[in-house]
Amino acid sequence: MINNFITLDGKKYKTSANNWLEIENSPRQHKRLLSSAGDISFGVNTFLAWKGDIFVDVSPTDILYGSFDDLQTTFRKKSSLTMIDHYGVSRSVVMGGTMEKRSILPDWADPSNEFHISVEITSL
Repeated sequence: MINNFITLDGKKYKTSANNWLEIENSPRQHKRLLSSAGDISFGVNTFLAWKGDIFVDVSPTDILYGSFDDLQTTFRKKSSLTMIDHYGVSRSVVMGGTMEKRSILPDWADPSNEFHISVEITSL
């Protein structure tokens, strides 16, 4: 069964399964040497990452759901965290890149407002 939320750092966040992009990342570095030859090094592992939107109420009514401040605290962590995805699978992840915040109402502080926040999450 697909849930309409994910859990990050113990807090639930509304989302839609169809707005997530799964990315497979195979780390490698390529540089051109002074001799014009190429030098390529490959990482040992391949990592999965996801880009998608999380929907956050300005004033969540359910204590199990995170607020924007909760999400911002999680985003700013300098350590790994636990994510439970739409299928209930628990993973160790990090959040990175940028966190893009869009308001659905003109008054960002309106208690009935909801933010749509684009995030990138990488599996460890």
